[in-house]
Amino acid sequence: MIFEGLNSIKRNAIMIAIILLAFGVVLIILPEDYLSSLIMAAGSALIIISLGMIFDFLSSKKALIHFISLTFAIAVGILGIAVLIFQEDVLFVLGFLFGLVLVLGGLYGIFHSYVYARRSERKGWWVLIPLHVIQVVAGVFIMVNPWWQDPEEFKQVIGIAIVFSSVVSSLRLIWVWPIRNA
Repeated sequence: MIFEGLNSIKRNAIMIAIILLAFGVVLIILPEDYLSSLIMAAGSALIIISLGMIFDFLSSKKALIHFISLTFAIAVGILGIAVLIFQEDVLFVLGFLFGLVLVLGGLYGIFHSYVYARRSERKGWWVLIPLHVIQVVAGVFIMVNPWWQDPEEFKQVIGIAIVFSSVVSSLRLIWVWPIRNA
């Protein structure tokens, strides 16, 4: 039973990496004319996800974890509404949030690589640490946004960062899985 759960986690991680890679490529090649449509689709998707989570809460037992899930669903719904209302500035706000996620993910990746990839005794595990450092630096540059004032350029920068992040996550998964006892 535990191995089925671990295999499910591995499959989910692979699918997330593939989806992020595809989304990053779409952001890179998407013409600026379709940027407003992409923003509308993202805002609508966030609202639909929020409604689905709220309906899931209404049909579930009222445990503490479900109330936490409801709070998250409300926050996602508010974010979706904000994306639809503030379409002009949403790319820069989402860029800041995405940069923050890149920084936190990179820091977690450095820790995860050192603790788990080193323990898995795979050759070349140390390559993950500089890659995650690059991810942290990219996240800081995206958060600060000193050079990209044009939404088209900023969209491409976010797309490239998403592609890089998904490749690094895939490499981490390859080096860490399965963990062997030291």
